[in-house]
Parts: sequence; structure tokens; C-alpha cells
Amino acid sequence: MTLQVRRNDWPDEKSFRAIQQIVEKIRSLENIIGSQDGDVWTPTHTLVANLDGSTVFQGHYIRFGNTVHAGVKVSVNPTAPGVETKLGISLPIASDFNSENDCSGVAGASGIAGQVAAVRADPTNNRAELVWIAGDISNQSMYLMFSYEVVE
Repeated sequence: MTLQVRRNDWPDEKSFRAIQQIVEKIRSLENIIGSQDGDVWTPTHTLVANLDGSTVFQGHYIRFGNTVHAGVKVSVNPTAPGVETKLGISLPIASDFNSENDCSGVAGASGIAGQVAAVRADPTNNRAELVWIAGDISNQSMYLMFSYEVVE
């Protein structure tokens, strides 16, 4: 964000100085929290384990400095109940993961009581991975939120 304060925009010197001080505080705050950038993205997805199909919808994300927070809806169709199920999800901003805990989050299926999932990093493919034990084999929507640090 670029803020400019010009003397001619203000009726008197006192107002001009007060606005200059506010702008400097905003600039200081920007330096503390870093730049912010948010947008939408439609992730690509990969059926990793125990899935007959899936659909990924447009998600949203925001970046504060090197930290990204993302949310997206997926519809999943597990093959068998009681089995570990995995879906790979591309990141809105690329990162070079080194371990599973480089990305973390949660997901839930509003249509299945108690069905929750973990979101973790897939360091082999540098993507997020949705992991859960399927409790149902019907096509269900899951809503997930996750965070990670951008590492290049």
C-alpha cells in the first residue's frame, strides 16, 4: 500500500502534521505484520487413497507475510468405510514442504455426524493432504481450513 500525504491537500499545518503521523503509524504497522494479499483459487486435486471421485470448488486464501490461511469446499466419494482416505490438494501459493507438520488444518463433513479430517503437508508433492477414516461411502461435502508457511 502506498500512502502519500501532500501539504496542499490539508487546510492547515496542524491537520497536515496529524495526518502525517497517522500515515507513519500505518507504515510501521505494515512493517510489523508484513504485506497482505488475498484472493480466490480453484485447487487441482489428486485421488490418493480410497476415493472413487471428488470435486474441488473455488476456495479463498489470505497471505500475511509468509503465512497463508486457506479455506475450500470439497465433495468426496470414498470407496470403502473404515479405511484411511486421502485427497491431495494444490496450494494457492507454492511452498517447499519438508515434513507433514509444515501445513496443518482441519475439515468436517456437515452431513455425517462426527466425520472430521486432518489437513497436513504432503512433502513429496508439495501440496496439502486431506486425511480421514471414511465413515460413509456416499458423496459428501467437506469444508476445510488450513495454514502453512511459504518456503521457497
